[in-house]
Amino acid sequence: MMGILVDFLSALFMFAPTNMFQQVILMLLGLVVTAVGVSTVVGMDIVSNAPDGLVQSIADSLGERFGSVKVIFDTSHIAASLLLSICALGNLAGFGLTIVVSALFLGHVINVVNRFLQQPLYVLAFGN
Repeated sequence: MMGILVDFLSALFMFAPTNMFQQVILMLLGLVVTAVGVSTVVGMDIVSNAPDGLVQSIADSLGERFGSVKVIFDTSHIAASLLLSICALGNLAGFGLTIVVSALFLGHVINVVNRFLQQPLYVLAFGN
């Protein structure tokens, strides 16, 4: 199903951003779509992917919001990756603006999505 959805969306959105403004808008749209997806999976207690499941466990243990813990989790992993990249390769291989923006802001967008959509989506899926 996921492959079919990806193929459908790829055919639907067949454009390549040609300037920085379009690239930023597409990146922000991707952040929102990703936040809705993560919020839906985690908020409905569906089996999450391993990193998000770990973040949810940590958030539950600390009594913190999922998105707030995710920012710390993702940022710490990027910092470790940067350090390992510099030590092992001598340069920053594979790092760009999108990775940094995602680490710093995806969790915050998830918190906003959770505030407005988590309960309605849960009720829609499982009833009262």
